[in-house]
Amino acid sequence: MTFDINTLTPLLARVAASGSLAPAYVITGSHPPALSLQALLFAKRLNCLSVTKDAACLTCAACKKIEKRTHPDVKHMGPEEGTIKIEPLRALQKELHLKALEGPWKIVILEEAHELTPSASNALLKILEEPPSKTVFLLTTVFYENLLETIRSRCQRVSLPLSQHAFALEPFADLHELLTLPTRTSERFELAHKIGSDETYFKQCLEILLIWYRDLLFYKEDLAPLSPLQEKRSLGETISRKFTRTHLYENLETVLNTKISLQTQVNRQLLAENLLLRLHV
Repeated sequence: MTFDINTLTPLLARVAASGSLAPAYVITGSHPPALSLQALLFAKRLNCLSVTKDAACLTCAACKKIEKRTHPDVKHMGPEEGTIKIEPLRALQKELHLKALEGPWKIVILEEAHELTPSASNALLKILEEPPSKTVFLLTTVFYENLLETIRSRCQRVSLPLSQHAFALEPFADLHELLTLPTRTSERFELAHKIGSDETYFKQCLEILLIWYRDLLFYKEDLAPLSPLQEKRSLGETISRKFTRTHLYENLETVLNTKISLQTQVNRQLLAENLLLRLHV
């Protein structure tokens, strides 16, 4: 099934068209790139200067600024050194009570919201308890249950349909090949160069690898996976037979350690090479 990557999920499209927004939405699903893209598309739709057929034009100055992450009314937050700390939220709280500079909405995109520290979670909760006017929070997470229940209760959940995950996999076809095909060392170094050249791409690759290995362990235990891999059950079962449980757990540990190291290690290239050389395939 094909999916237009420039299309909002139906719920967000209806909300944007109505103009009646909740103070916060938490976008959940199995693939971080898909969640991030939905948040950006929603932000563009809300502050677009030339909405066409209830969709953002994607070409106006506002849409371009949001795409480049330079729009003054769209704030981006995410983990630093593995967690989202309280200090950025305290600074943000002061800004949110100021009037929007260019668009009708002030928007906060908070990615990987499950990485909020306890103090940061409490700071966010205080903001959501008395939300500033014309402000909307867009949280993204693949681990919805890890959010504080009190935060979940103040957010409207937007679950990305499985069919909408297909486009998120396309940029990561090389990772799919890494998992399903014998890969020569030279091919791994080539892939490592691609991954290590961009920090955001590297982080997204790590998240997807974590999901892959988790789901393959589910198949080992004859359990239904949590991601779109369940749409290709026969493929998942075939791939899982290539791994022992020990190898899958070791791969998960390798990816998790790489994710931690990425927060502090400057040499992403070396980190990517070590990752791909250590993974069992």
